Amino acid sequence: MLQKEYAQIIRSLGILINYTRPDIAYAVNRLSRYTSNPVESHWIVLEKVMRYLKETMTYGLHYNGYPSVLESTQMQIGLVTQ
Repeated sequence: MLQKEYAQIIRSLGILINYTRPDIAYAVNRLSRYTSNPVESHWIVLEKVMRYLKETMTYGLHYNGYPSVLESTQMQIGLVTQ
Protein backbone atom coordinates (compact mmCIF):
# COMPACT_ATOMS: atom_id res chain seq x y z
CA MET A 1 0.00 0.00 0.00
CA LEU A 2 2.70 2.51 0.97
CA GLN A 3 4.76 1.64 -2.10
CA LYS A 4 1.82 2.56 -4.37
CA GLU A 5 1.36 5.87 -2.55
CA TYR A 6 5.05 6.63 -2.88
CA ALA A 7 5.00 5.82 -6.60
CA GLN A 8 1.91 7.97 -7.15
CA ILE A 9 3.50 10.97 -5.42
CA ILE A 10 6.70 10.54 -7.46
CA ARG A 11 4.66 10.42 -10.70
CA SER A 12 2.80 13.59 -9.72
CA LEU A 13 6.06 15.36 -8.94
CA GLY A 14 7.41 14.24 -12.31
CA ILE A 15 4.54 16.05 -14.01
CA LEU A 16 5.39 19.20 -12.05
CA ILE A 17 9.02 18.93 -13.13
CA ASN A 18 8.07 18.76 -16.80
CA TYR A 19 5.77 21.76 -16.76
CA THR A 20 6.51 24.24 -14.01
CA ARG A 21 9.02 23.06 -11.38
CA PRO A 22 12.39 22.04 -12.82
CA ASP A 23 13.99 23.11 -9.51
CA ILE A 24 12.97 19.82 -7.88
CA ALA A 25 14.18 17.59 -10.73
CA TYR A 26 17.34 16.32 -9.04
CA ALA A 27 15.68 15.38 -5.76
CA VAL A 28 12.73 13.67 -7.44
CA ASN A 29 15.04 11.84 -9.84
CA ARG A 30 16.99 10.44 -6.89
CA LEU A 31 13.80 9.50 -5.02
CA SER A 32 12.33 7.80 -8.08
CA ARG A 33 15.12 5.21 -7.97
CA TYR A 34 13.48 3.72 -4.89
CA THR A 35 9.89 3.58 -6.14
CA SER A 36 9.74 -0.20 -5.92
CA ASN A 37 11.01 -0.36 -2.33
CA PRO A 38 10.95 2.95 -0.43
CA VAL A 39 12.17 2.93 3.16
CA GLU A 40 11.60 5.47 5.93
CA SER A 41 14.51 7.69 4.89
CA HIS A 42 13.01 8.07 1.40
CA TRP A 43 9.68 9.11 2.89
CA ILE A 44 11.47 11.68 5.07
CA VAL A 45 13.17 13.24 2.04
CA LEU A 46 9.92 13.12 0.08
CA GLU A 47 8.24 14.99 2.93
CA LYS A 48 10.99 17.63 2.74
CA VAL A 49 10.41 18.04 -0.99
CA MET A 50 6.68 18.45 -0.38
CA ARG A 51 7.36 20.99 2.36
CA TYR A 52 9.68 22.90 0.00
CA LEU A 53 6.93 22.96 -2.63
CA LYS A 54 4.45 24.29 -0.10
CA GLU A 55 6.84 27.06 0.93
CA THR A 56 7.61 28.03 -2.67
CA MET A 57 4.17 27.79 -4.25
CA THR A 58 4.64 31.09 -6.06
CA TYR A 59 7.80 29.82 -7.79
CA GLY A 60 7.68 28.16 -11.17
CA LEU A 61 7.74 28.71 -14.89
CA HIS A 62 4.99 30.86 -16.34
CA TYR A 63 4.29 30.72 -20.05
CA ASN A 64 2.93 33.88 -21.66
CA GLY A 65 2.69 33.08 -25.34
CA TYR A 66 5.64 32.80 -27.66
CA PRO A 67 8.92 34.62 -27.02
CA SER A 68 9.79 37.15 -29.73
CA VAL A 69 12.52 34.86 -31.06
CA LEU A 70 9.98 32.12 -31.75
CA GLU A 71 7.51 34.57 -33.26
CA SER A 72 10.06 35.84 -35.77
CA THR A 73 11.05 32.26 -36.60
CA GLN A 74 7.43 31.35 -37.20
CA MET A 75 6.96 34.39 -39.43
CA GLN A 76 10.03 33.46 -41.47
CA ILE A 77 8.77 29.90 -41.85
CA GLY A 78 5.38 31.27 -42.92
CA LEU A 79 7.02 33.40 -45.61
CA VAL A 80 9.01 30.48 -46.96
CA THR A 81 6.03 28.14 -47.23
CA GLN A 82 3.64 30.62 -48.87
